[in-house]
Amino acid sequence: LHNFNRETWSWPALSARLQVGTPGTGDAGRDGWEASLTGIATRSFDRLRLHANAGYSRGDEDAWRAGLAFDYPVGLFSRAILGDVYAEFPEGGGDVRVLAEIGTRWQLTNWSVLDVGLGTRLDEWADGDANAALALGLSRVFGIAALTPVPPFPEPRID
Repeated sequence: LHNFNRETWSWPALSARLQVGTPGTGDAGRDGWEASLTGIATRSFDRLRLHANAGYSRGDEDAWRAGLAFDYPVGLFSRAILGDVYAEFPEGGGDVRVLAEIGTRWQLTNWSVLDVGLGTRLDEWADGDANAALALGLSRVFGIAALTPVPPFPEPRID
């Protein structure tokens, strides 16, 4: 994830995310590699943050994606409630898939985060073929301290 700017009164925060999936990961294991690029615009309203996302995935099935998401911190900002609704448009034609997810995130340490969530394809509910997916994730940040210098106390802010 790379942020291009901070949110201001007149502009949302803009960022881009590059993601790579390896064989054997994802929905019951994918057969090949997958790469996706997503653009994200974020606007905050007090503690609630809303996100508009759009991107492209190339892999087993190439598709465009667009959606809306939210996150709301709970407690002292170490936990959050998350949710999104998005649509996938297969590049070669075919049925549009509409998905919804809701979950929570716990920041375990300064460098690690645990995510738990539920998701479903809304377009399958109309056909009576509804199913749900449980997602469990653990993220760990790896970084080079010299690339993000933080001034010494009493001004530990990054501008």
